[in-house]
Amino acid sequence: MSHDSTFRLHHIGYLVENIDTARQHWVDVYGYELDGEIIHDAGQQALVCLLRQPSASHWIELISPDSTDSHLQRALQRKVSLHHVAYAVDNFDSSIQTLRSGGCVPLGKPAIGVAFGRRIMWFHDPLRGLIELISPGPGSYQLNHSLAD
Repeated sequence: MSHDSTFRLHHIGYLVENIDTARQHWVDVYGYELDGEIIHDAGQQALVCLLRQPSASHWIELISPDSTDSHLQRALQRKVSLHHVAYAVDNFDSSIQTLRSGGCVPLGKPAIGVAFGRRIMWFHDPLRGLIELISPGPGSYQLNHSLAD
C-alpha cells in the first residue's frame, strides 16, 4: 500500500490497576523517568501518566481507571495489560485515510487529546488492536528533538 503518511511510534499504553504503584515499578525496574504529572483524562475515564527512558524516542503511557465505574475496569478484569500503540504522524488527514484503507475501523471522530493538546483519533486495527493517531503540532509530549539533545 502506497501512502504519503509517516507513522512514528509515539507511545505504548499499558493498562494498570494502580498508577502510583505501576509508575514506581517502571522507574525502579526499567529506569524510566516521569515526564509530566499524572493527569485525569475524563474521556478515557482514566488517570494517565507518561514515562520515558532518558535516551528513548518514545514514551510509555500508564493508564489507570479513575473509578470502579470506568469502562477500563472490564479490561483489567480480563487481565488486559497492553492497551494501545500510538503513532505520531505528519499528515493527520492522510493517515486517517491510510488506516481506513488498511481495514482499520474508526472509533469516533478526531478529538483534542488531554495529554498532548493535539488532535487524536482512535482506531481498531483487526490485526493489532487499539491504535491512537496523534496529529503534528505543539504539545507537551512532542518528539521534535534528536536523541543527542
